[in-house]
Amino acid sequence: MNLAVIDTAVFVAGVFWRHEPHRCLKAWLRGRMTPVMTEEILAEYEAALEQARQEQHCTTDTALWMNTLRTSALWVTPVPFPDEVCRDPKDNKFVEAALGEQECYTIIARDRGLTVLAKPFGIDLYTPREWLIQQQAASINPPGRRPGSSPSLPATEDSPTGVNGILSESK
Repeated sequence: MNLAVIDTAVFVAGVFWRHEPHRCLKAWLRGRMTPVMTEEILAEYEAALEQARQEQHCTTDTALWMNTLRTSALWVTPVPFPDEVCRDPKDNKFVEAALGEQECYTIIARDRGLTVLAKPFGIDLYTPREWLIQQQAASINPPGRRPGSSPSLPATEDSPTGVNGILSESK
């Protein structure tokens, strides 16, 4: 299972705008990734979505996004640590959530307070673009495939070339 903790800035940008954060959320909605979630992160998402909706005068129905997240995320109990890991202590919740699930090795973040960390506790930190590139590379060269052999990726509605289409799609 491809598990990831999604930073609030990535989630909010993905809901309201159509750039790399949105393509990360589309990967989740298509079953290519499962968000790892805690109550604290969910509360921050809700507050940030409402603030952005009001400030930007967006009409997006955020309740649909939140309901989908509530039912499809992998809910974990965060693993707190005694010392601060992030420059901003409020960002510790994302690392604590990843530690709450043994199989979660990824945080997708735009927040410089998180992206400057050097693989805390073995957790990979990716910007949305880096994560999309990593996902695209994994779909072309899945583990166990011999180098030089051509991948057999079926064409999809989104991607006539068969490569997941997450990185390059403009929708």
